[in-house]
Parts: sequence; structure tokens; C-alpha cells
Amino acid sequence: MPDYNDVAMSDQPLQVPLSDDALAALAQRCGLHSGLRVLDLSCYRGHLLNTWARDYDLRGTGVDERPECINIAQTRANELNVWTNVQYVVADVFEYPQPFHEYNLITWLTVGAGLDLPRWLAVMRTALRDRTSLILVGESYWKARPSRAALKQKGIPIHALPQLDDLRLVGEQAGLALVDMLLLDHAAWDEYYAQQWRTVARWLRDHPNDDDAPEIRRQWQASQRQYLSFEREAVGYGVFVYSPI
Repeated sequence: MPDYNDVAMSDQPLQVPLSDDALAALAQRCGLHSGLRVLDLSCYRGHLLNTWARDYDLRGTGVDERPECINIAQTRANELNVWTNVQYVVADVFEYPQPFHEYNLITWLTVGAGLDLPRWLAVMRTALRDRTSLILVGESYWKARPSRAALKQKGIPIHALPQLDDLRLVGEQAGLALVDMLLLDHAAWDEYYAQQWRTVARWLRDHPNDDDAPEIRRQWQASQRQYLSFEREAVGYGVFVYSPI
């Protein structure tokens, strides 16, 4: 059976709602330039690293646990002629950062709720080159604390996502200062999900008799209900920039 997310995200270069304009804004804020060494954890299909290698002539490593994603990332690096700048590795993203790496920038844009973020920020910190290096973490957060009734109806615990200020505190626990952030607006979220819904609609048109079509349709409709009735107002996403204290 095809996974719903694999179908929905098949046309999306990133797993998060960041446009190329947002990537460019992040690059400008972080002062990217030729020669920097970047580690991109959970790199997915390599879009961030390949784009920055092309635009800023930096060097980098992308790490993901899914061989199929690494293959796509490497193919795209060849197409963009940045294959000498980047390498892609199939590995556990939690274990890859090591003190001998000395990266100027570490990105992890799909950290996800429920992880021990202070611990993993501390692990990433050990792989930084010096005190001028940066860590970029993408994380969802509660934009507005939902009511107990709403959370109970959705079956979501309040601690499923951090509050916005929690993302400052977890940095301090890891010896890092929050020095910048890029918070997405409704338009970015809307386009992110709408693109998925368009992709699923096309898949359903192209596979009307597929045995898995009813389940894909059910999850498609559930995704729309969840986003429009709850997530759009309650959940935000941002990229948070940390620097060693």
C-alpha cells in the first residue's frame, strides 16, 4: 500500500513549508558564503543543501535514514553540478554529529514534536566549529494554547508541541542563545498543504480503481479537516537560529 505522505509529498522538495524565497532569506540572515561547511540532518531529497551549494558555493553533508531520499538528493546534486561540493550519507541523524566535524552551520528543519530537543541541540553543538557557528532548527509550536476541550476532542496532549518561548529556553539549556527566527505565516502553510491536496487529487484521478484509493481518499479528507478546523489557527512553524553562548 502506498503511504499517504509519500503520495501527498511526492512533488514537494522539502518536508516543511519553506519556499525558495524563505531559504534565501535564511541564507542571508546566516551570512552564507563560499567555503562554509554545512551539515543538513534529515536532509530529505537534498533541496536545501543542493540549493545553497549552488547559490553560495559552500560545502556540505546531507544525512538521512532513507536510501531513496539520498539517491534523489545525489541525482539532483549531479543535475545542478554541485556534486563536488556535497556528499549524502545514509545514517542515523541522532548519531551522526561528532566533535571532530567542525561545521560552520548545522540545519535540522524537521526535528518534530516529542524529541528531547535540549539533548539534541547539545549533541549538534559539539559538532560546531567555533563560537561563530550556527544551528538552525525547524519546529512546530502552539501559536495559541488550545482549549482543553479542543485538545481532548483531537486526542492531542498539550505537551505535544512547545510554546514559542520554550524554544528560547531549550537553547539556553544546551548552552545556546536564540539569535534569530523565521516564523511562517498562513500563506506559507496554506500553500504547503494545498500542494499536497492537489497532488493527492491528481493521484486519485490517475488511480480510480486502485485498491488503496479509498484509504488514500480517507486520509486526504482527514488531512483537510485537521488543518482547516484546528491546525491552521493553533499550530505555527518556524526556523530558530542558535549560536553558542
